[in-house]
Amino acid sequence: MESRTDRDGESAAPIDPLSIEAWAEVAEAIGATTKRLEKLMHLQTYLAALDEASLAIAARFFSGIVFPRHDARTTQVGGTTSTSAAWAKSDL
Repeated sequence: MESRTDRDGESAAPIDPLSIEAWAEVAEAIGATTKRLEKLMHLQTYLAALDEASLAIAARFFSGIVFPRHDARTTQVGGTTSTSAAWAKSDL
């Protein structure tokens, strides 16, 4: 994860690797490149910073499969809900 700046261009506090903000930042970095090794580097750096319990959760979310394959449940969360939640949580 890269260093951040706040709205005034000053250095902001580092992002907690356990936060959804950190996960989203890594997901965005992975999506922004077509290079497989670069994607792997972003994922490896992020996952290495997590504790064992958080690692399992993050890996599930990155795989796109939140529930076990034998479980028929779905999250019922679409793009609009995700976007609305992200905007509500951000300071933008």
